[in-house]
Amino acid sequence: MRILATGCLLMVCVVAAFAQREVPLTTNPALERQHLETLAEMGIAPNALVDARLKTDCTTPNTDAIPVTANEAASLRIRLDTVGFGSNGFYQCTNCDALLFGTAFVPVDGGGRPVDSLTYRANATAVANVDTVRVRYCNADGSACGPERAFVFLARRRGANTFPPLTILAQGELRNFTMTNALPGALKCSFFADCPSEYPGRNQLKYLADYDAPTNAFTYRADRFAGLDSVCLVLCDTFGICDTAHYAFRVDVTPILPPIYDDFSYEGTQPDADLWLDAEAFVNRTMAIDPPSVGVATFDGLSSRGRPYGGGVGQADRLTSTYLNTTGGNWTLSFWLQRGGIADRPETQDSMFLQFIDDGGNWHTVRTFPGMAANVPFNVKDTFAFYSHSISALEDFRHSRFQFRFVNISDRSGFRDNWHLDYVRVDNNPTGSSTFNDVAFMSLPGFILKNYSSMPWRHFQPLLATELDPEVRTGVYNHFLGAQNISPSTVRILEESTGINPIGIVPTLFNGPEANAERGVPLNRTYNFMGDATGFPNVWGAYTAAMGSDAFGDGDELRFNTRYTLQNNSQDNQPFVQRNDQVERETRFSNYFAYDDGTAESALETSAGNQIAVAYTAGVADSIQGVRMHFTNANNDFTNQNFRLRIWIGELDNSPEYSMVLQPDFASTFFDTLQGFTSYPLLDSAGMRAPLAIPAGTFYVGWQQASACEFGSCVAVGYDRNQPQGRDFIFVDNGQGWRPISGVTDGALMLRPVVSGGDPVFPTALVEPLAEQAAVTLFPNPTRHQLTIRTTAAAPTGIHVFNAAGQMVMQQPYAETLDVKQLPAGMYWLRLATTDGLLPAQRFVIIHN
Repeated sequence: MRILATGCLLMVCVVAAFAQREVPLTTNPALERQHLETLAEMGIAPNALVDARLKTDCTTPNTDAIPVTANEAASLRIRLDTVGFGSNGFYQCTNCDALLFGTAFVPVDGGGRPVDSLTYRANATAVANVDTVRVRYCNADGSACGPERAFVFLARRRGANTFPPLTILAQGELRNFTMTNALPGALKCSFFADCPSEYPGRNQLKYLADYDAPTNAFTYRADRFAGLDSVCLVLCDTFGICDTAHYAFRVDVTPILPPIYDDFSYEGTQPDADLWLDAEAFVNRTMAIDPPSVGVATFDGLSSRGRPYGGGVGQADRLTSTYLNTTGGNWTLSFWLQRGGIADRPETQDSMFLQFIDDGGNWHTVRTFPGMAANVPFNVKDTFAFYSHSISALEDFRHSRFQFRFVNISDRSGFRDNWHLDYVRVDNNPTGSSTFNDVAFMSLPGFILKNYSSMPWRHFQPLLATELDPEVRTGVYNHFLGAQNISPSTVRILEESTGINPIGIVPTLFNGPEANAERGVPLNRTYNFMGDATGFPNVWGAYTAAMGSDAFGDGDELRFNTRYTLQNNSQDNQPFVQRNDQVERETRFSNYFAYDDGTAESALETSAGNQIAVAYTAGVADSIQGVRMHFTNANNDFTNQNFRLRIWIGELDNSPEYSMVLQPDFASTFFDTLQGFTSYPLLDSAGMRAPLAIPAGTFYVGWQQASACEFGSCVAVGYDRNQPQGRDFIFVDNGQGWRPISGVTDGALMLRPVVSGGDPVFPTALVEPLAEQAAVTLFPNPTRHQLTIRTTAAAPTGIHVFNAAGQMVMQQPYAETLDVKQLPAGMYWLRLATTDGLLPAQRFVIIHN
């Protein structure tokens, strides 16, 4: 493969030199994280759903005996030495009449002479028994014969099929099962076989109780769809006999009566399980532009696990309603839809379908929505459009188990071709009107910082005048038939640990004429803490005085919650109506600088030799302990490539103050403490920690692509399009000197320098801050094959590795490298033994794909 790759470098496998480019994602870290957290809540190991063991040898017995199934025959060539016995000799079975578990004979030719083959037929009653057949070659009259040769046959029963009783399960119910093991030999293999099923669900789970050893126990978690699902568990023993149990699970769901409403304004990444049966649409508050209510369901082309469906163009995400009884009433479905938003937009070949199910269980496409035309410039963003469709107009859709669903068509290769769905209603709305008695916030508050989303408190206070955001930005949508007053409304900022409100008062958000919201259009407003003509009060003096004071203590970890609220007593009495009347956002002051909000909508790459750097401003002298980077799954795997992590102090030039060659690793989105950021402590050439001192002022952190970009992919760092101001701090060097980045969407790179104070920076996935004795570094982390260990301990003597359950899985004398490729993927703890005892545990993660 290396030779082939070298050849490819001369042809198409090398990415042509480019400056910087923005690339779409292939996974959704938020959904990956949610999936893993769900598994953890159920006690499922992250790799438990992947049965990667080979099954091809399961039917091969653990013996040299020739397997023959009961009541079947096997023939083979004998190939005995016939020299010295004449050409007219014959083959003879010496014990065929004495076999216990089958019959055997030497066939004869047309002339009645035995030929050089042997046929063995296993008895119909054979279970797992061995017969030895002895054959020799004799001269024509049988007076002289050669030595016997033994042929060993394993007469074994057929694999059995069993059908345990039907199991009735509730929606989402988790239950354990144990297959009766009637195999005659010791258990050798266990796996799930494909089982015919027309069950409509796609999110049911099944997993073995143990994937490191064969087991007859498994767990099944039901999906939310009604219907009959089938699971086939196969057990094979050391005789190669395989039994299959055909389990049947039925989920019953009671239909509900309309009306139903969902504006997706709740916390979490998945749709409301009481209203929707699928979990594939991504619920979020960041990817749409001016939605009719804060929060949307995004069809992102990825499964509920945040991974591509694969398989080329076809159906991707589904969002299927629960069962509705529409036999009475005059029901209309209405909703809002937007293409793209701030993410990748669907093109002409992409589409969205709205489908209704009839009383015979057949789906009908009642409306198709096309992607954006090719001649629409990419800087033109789609707005939300309102649609409605009568359910009760046709008899076929008036029945006791009606459903509707949205399905998007995409290339199923990644986080792209996005559609955003909002404000879904099934109610008595025969005219299909878009009006509803609700006024809703459209987005979250901004961070209280002007440029950063997070920074250290001690750096903020000297820079307060330039870093504290003086503005309040908000947006509401009035769904009433006419204009509405949205007063009282408030903006409140509260530091969570101290309970201090730095503004001192709770200002009204909409004042005077601003409180009169026009119907049917997004209403975006900006107010100033220094006061403005709308009547927003001047609280800037009190605000800055409080933020510059010592009232918050040392400020190692502060969290400011910004909350907007509105009130309108004419609104309908529905839970979602009140829910979208309040939105909040947290601004965190910690030991790192960040421009991003923690979510990536795309990624940035640069080609070999080129560099990208991000500018930061230190308010006080400090030291950089490490850097956290969010690597995204974009295009192909790039984890075998090299990049140089670089830091410049004062100005960008050709001589960075720090440079180290590293390899990217995707952080475990479940185990990593910063949810998907891979942490790199600054190390010296010996692998020991080497913090970099920085003065107050500007410093830059970035990377250079150190190796060739292979197969269309370079090292890709997450790019957050929700923080457009971040682009003002990104610079690139493509061989002609440093300059501001161009040619990409406004956004922030997800690259976070960590300074002293607070918790020290440890490699990815380390949770516990260690005491002074814990001078231990593990890298790379996550790792695939080998872990390097660096320690200042005077006399390390041994290594102890524990799995997530606390069981010791490895123990060996101390060495600077540890081979871990034999361990399954997952989280582990490493403790070094010294002459003084065990050092505190350090956590690391093993990944195998």
